[in-house]
Amino acid sequence: MRRFDVTLFVGDAVVIGTAGDGRAWISDTGGTTEINGVRVEAGEKKALRDDDVIKIGDSVVVRVQVEPRPV
Repeated sequence: MRRFDVTLFVGDAVVIGTAGDGRAWISDTGGTTEINGVRVEAGEKKALRDDDVIKIGDSVVVRVQVEPRPV
């Protein structure tokens, strides 16, 4: 499977991206994001793993899937 670098901008403060080797990460300049209930500090870049739960602000919740799963 070929992998690509992907960057997703969520609002004006949160950036979620992947590297070509399959690693995923999140960064938040506003400090309003949590991973599995732990706050991501402003300016911090955190690695993401399968089944991490991301909460952005008060209402957006996303479950991470880094590796494709069989359907």
